[in-house]
Amino acid sequence: MLYYKFKNYEEFKELFGIVKHGNGNKSRKNKILLAFIKNKELLHNAVVSGDYTLLHISDITTMKNTVIEKIIRSGGEDETLSYCVNLIGKTYYSSTYGTDGNKGLCEDGDMKAVRYINYEKGEKIFKMRPGNFTGLSYLKQLMEKLFRKQY
Repeated sequence: MLYYKFKNYEEFKELFGIVKHGNGNKSRKNKILLAFIKNKELLHNAVVSGDYTLLHISDITTMKNTVIEKIIRSGGEDETLSYCVNLIGKTYYSSTYGTDGNKGLCEDGDMKAVRYINYEKGEKIFKMRPGNFTGLSYLKQLMEKLFRKQY
């Protein structure tokens, strides 16, 4: 079910319509956003909490910023996420990863990597590209929340 306030079909087509490319291929605009707002669990959580902000997003940048903000906020409220991750002035919490006093800066001066501690592997220090690290951290936090609800 799609819970979104469209005025008419034309507005839907403007946001999520099919686009024809020069090479003959067709693709849907905002496919990721459409899949996101069609998620049944997202609708259920919105109805239960009364917070419909995630269902009324009209572009991918707003979706990204809103989801990251909600992850950061919910991580501070969860007692099971005991390790602190400080990156680019933002602080969020994880059950597996953390940063030390260097706040993600590598000792060897590598500006294309993040230094982090994996507590799951015996507090070993690793390096990873920043986009991969934040994506992995967010995904791990979301998966833990989903599986914790099921059991």
